[in-house]
Amino acid sequence: MANVLGAAQQSAMTLESGCTNLYARMPEARVHLYGKGERPGRKIGHINFLGTDIDQENLTKLRERAELAAHWLSHGQWADGWNPHG
Repeated sequence: MANVLGAAQQSAMTLESGCTNLYARMPEARVHLYGKGERPGRKIGHINFLGTDIDQENLTKLRERAELAAHWLSHGQWADGWNPHG
């Protein structure tokens, strides 16, 4: 799980559009938005990823995916530089 926090500068992308793009890349993500207005640092939702293997390596990978997805929703850019358009 990772929290989705309001960014210092609000993204031009809406959260709904962000979720659509997120699901295209990570269809296994489970996004829970709270319906709150965005402001810097405010918790506006969270993202879960589920796994069946609970060893430390897999837990770390799931946590990294959740943090990457949460950053995408907050900032409108992938922290790993991924670009669907090449």
